[in-house]
Parts: sequence; C-alpha cells; structure tokens
Amino acid sequence: MSTPPPEIVLARRAKAIDALSVVGAATAGLGLGALAPAALEAAAAPLLIVGLIVHLAAMTARHRLDAARPAAWWETALLWGCWAAIVALAGYLALVAAQA
Repeated sequence: MSTPPPEIVLARRAKAIDALSVVGAATAGLGLGALAPAALEAAAAPLLIVGLIVHLAAMTARHRLDAARPAAWWETALLWGCWAAIVALAGYLALVAAQA
C-alpha cells in the first residue's frame, strides 16, 4: 500500500479536526439543552464543559493547521466571535453557579 501525498494527508487531517469540532459543538449544544429538563440537569454541566473543551481544542488545532495561509477576515471574526461567546457563556454559568 502506498503512502498518500502530503496534501492528501493534510486534507484528511483537516477534515478530522473539523469533525471533532462539530462533535464538540454538538455536545456543548446537548449540554445547553439539558440545562432545562430536570431529568437531565445533573448531566448538563459535564456535557457542556466536555463539549466546549473538545470544540475549543479542535477549533484551535484547525486554526494552527490553517496558519500557513492567510485567513479571510470572516474566518478571523468567526474564530474570535466563538471565543467571545464561550467566554460569555462561562461567565454567565459562573454567576448562576455562584447564586445557587
């Protein structure tokens, strides 16, 4: 079996990182959705935390992978917008936890 060319290996790695990012975002969304129903309330915070960690790790890995080429303005805006939203969510959850 032959080794694929480096650009194919890089493309496959990028797709794997994108998939991991989606899984993390979906898990975070599941955690947010689970905050409402009482039956899933105990699992909500762990799901949200794990999902955000996975999403941020994959998002950071993809950003590093794409560092060899100049980013479009909207890519940079989305990256920092996502970070801002996650920081705002963490702050809100910290306030809610402090009041409980």
